[in-house]
Amino acid sequence: GYNPLSGDEIVLQAGAEYPGPIRLPFRSEPGTIVIRSSALAELAEGRTVTVDDAPKLATILGSDTDPAVIVEEQAKGYRPAGLELRPSAGVASETLLVVGSRASTLPEALPTEIVVDRTLVRGDPSAGASGGIELSSRSAAILDSRVTDIKVTSGEASGLTMNNTPGPVLVHNSVIDASWQNVSVGESAPGAPELAPSDIAICKSVLAKPGNWQGEGWAIKALLGMARGRRLLLAGTLIEGSWTDVYPGFGLVIRDHGASEGIGTEDIALVNVRMRNVEIALEIETS
Repeated sequence: GYNPLSGDEIVLQAGAEYPGPIRLPFRSEPGTIVIRSSALAELAEGRTVTVDDAPKLATILGSDTDPAVIVEEQAKGYRPAGLELRPSAGVASETLLVVGSRASTLPEALPTEIVVDRTLVRGDPSAGASGGIELSSRSAAILDSRVTDIKVTSGEASGLTMNNTPGPVLVHNSVIDASWQNVSVGESAPGAPELAPSDIAICKSVLAKPGNWQGEGWAIKALLGMARGRRLLLAGTLIEGSWTDVYPGFGLVIRDHGASEGIGTEDIALVNVRMRNVEIALEIETS
């Protein structure tokens, strides 16, 4: 894999496949390193990438044991742009993009200034994947990107997972498809209370379970679940498709599992949010 330590840009050939995991390490130099497709200019900013854009993307392959890309602890200033992160055909992969460590106990250990730009993160259409993006970081953004085919028949497959994520985090103009929970916030305890998920904004995006998944046996729970965290904003976002399976097809599940840890679930705002085709729109569980 690649181990960039300096420079402004790494260009990967559009349509080519590169074996992962690619590790993005700590570096002391200022600025941002862009890891991009050679055809990035053909992907307009402000338009969510689609599966049909794959020929314009540079592909990094994960496996059943390793992510495609790992952003290591203390890393700063990386921007994957115009990439496809997926497993080899027929492989049921683990989480495809891992940013930081869910075991970190200090803020300074978490990556910061990480931007996922016009990137397609997808499991195998038949075999699925157990996770799309696991985000353990401080400042991060997911822009014009798509996470899809994150699905398992037994277990918990989440498109975007945030447990050790003090933020701020912005998800903008992106689509996240996953079977268990499209977005999972604070379902596990953070490494320290001050690292609880905070200051998360999901704007002008789509959280969906595609209708053609119904009847295929994927384990379904909710479109967004939050068990710990502070200051979550959903704005201008469509939440769609959740049917009875392991659970009765929730839209949003809000819990307060961190109360005994001094981590409340608080300050949740929904602004211009549309929800449709769900069995139960909202479940709120307090301690």
